[in-house]
Amino acid sequence: MSEDFFDLLSDGESQTLEIKEVVRDPQVLARLICAFANADGGKILIGVREHETEIVGVEETLIRKVYDKAIQKLTPKVEARIRFLDARIVFKVAIIEVGASPEIVLADGGAYVRTGRMTQPMAWSQILSRLPNEPSHKHIELLTQSIESQTKIIESLHVKIDEANSWQAKWKGYLTSGAVGFIFSMVLALMAG
Repeated sequence: MSEDFFDLLSDGESQTLEIKEVVRDPQVLARLICAFANADGGKILIGVREHETEIVGVEETLIRKVYDKAIQKLTPKVEARIRFLDARIVFKVAIIEVGASPEIVLADGGAYVRTGRMTQPMAWSQILSRLPNEPSHKHIELLTQSIESQTKIIESLHVKIDEANSWQAKWKGYLTSGAVGFIFSMVLALMAG
């Protein structure tokens, strides 16, 4: 393992470094790559337990498949590459290096950005500040689709929140709490009795 790798680990997560124990979902990885491409670029280490900086390793074949699927979810193409370091005799650590993109990168229609140690959706003001003076028709179409997609997600979340706050959902919660309380009081009564 190189000295640079241990220097990265000792510094911990930052604007340009994400540490993951495992990533199995290509959408999650696509969002991370997208966020770094929309910021300063950076590295994603996979196979390291973040808080203890313990090397747990990854299965190279699995991570390559997840990486390939994640890259396919990005528009436009990003400057990224994956490599593997032999951490110990058995373990490998994946390092994904992502370059900063001059264009706004979308991951499955959403724009994400790295801010400090957080990956988050880009605010409209961030998107606006990154638009070229004369954006192409394709770029405008992609951003419009992204806004449409995010609007649908927000609307479905509103519906779920409304359902969770409905009297039917609250009634189920009250019944469940009452049943648990009754059973707990019966157990206590039997133990005391």
